Amino acid sequence: MQTKLNQTEAKAYTGCWLDGHKGQYIGEDIIIEAEGFGFKVPAEYQKDRKVEGEWHWELVDLAESWLNEHVAPEGWWFGTNESGDWGLWRVEED
Repeated sequence: MQTKLNQTEAKAYTGCWLDGHKGQYIGEDIIIEAEGFGFKVPAEYQKDRKVEGEWHWELVDLAESWLNEHVAPEGWWFGTNESGDWGLWRVEED
């Protein structure tokens, strides 16, 4: 299982990983990124890997949540920013 990124790694990887121009198909790549870190697609979601899958976006949420729990260190998060780009971002203090 992948361990959390350390602070140095997180700084190096912070930013856009998937450009928002992918539109509705960005979810397929989010799943692939999560799998690269050790996420396992549950058996009941195997048919939902593609955007046409009935529960595709639920699977994308599972993959993203898994990355945030198992890979992102404290102070960083995986997700979509206000521009529609997906990646690893630093939590901004208010």
